[in-house]
Amino acid sequence: MPEFATMKEAKNNHKKKVLVMTNTMTFYADQIYLELKRDILNEEFRVGELISPEYVIQRFGVCRSFALEALTHLSDMGLLTDEFYVRLTNEKEYLMMSRLKMTFFNLSFAVHKVQEKKTPYCLNCLKGALFQMKHAAREVDGVVFKQSIQRFYGCMIEFTELRTLDKNITYLVETLDYLEAKNPEFFYGTTAKQVICYLEDLVNSLERQEFDRCHKAIESFYSHNLELLFR
Repeated sequence: MPEFATMKEAKNNHKKKVLVMTNTMTFYADQIYLELKRDILNEEFRVGELISPEYVIQRFGVCRSFALEALTHLSDMGLLTDEFYVRLTNEKEYLMMSRLKMTFFNLSFAVHKVQEKKTPYCLNCLKGALFQMKHAAREVDGVVFKQSIQRFYGCMIEFTELRTLDKNITYLVETLDYLEAKNPEFFYGTTAKQVICYLEDLVNSLERQEFDRCHKAIESFYSHNLELLFR
């Protein structure tokens, strides 16, 4: 427990410092990041194995700041957990995770468009999609549930005019397909309900124009899906 707390504290402190880091530090950390990423995806580490700052320092002969920056980036990209344990070693899963991350990044970007440009949007459309999701989850109807997700995301794109983001709907549905196939009972008993809860929070926050809460809802939705994918 103390070891985890120390690592989390070090990572949080490092994130605060990274804003004032020089380009030289970023360059060296990138080289470490790329080499470790390659090794992880080549399965030279096991899932659940710790890659500690001390290991990076000894292997690459760098200072702790370089090591933490590289490990933090690997964690942010989803290859490592917050405590720097290997989350996955499969390139296909990494691609799925990267697509999922982009999907939620773009959903958050859509909220920015609403916030900054005061783009008109249709809450009734979003609420209608949520209603369909709830009904489909109760009826254990995966087809309608995922169609409702598509409608919800499509509505976000529609009112922000981000037409280039259509493909992200496909990525999100592919992730839901994967989770449903992985454990159907858990998917309908827990996952679908939690998806609805996050999106309902997003809609309510949009209605109240509480944009910070919107972004937090999206971040929580993404983090939760990431945990489900690689639990």
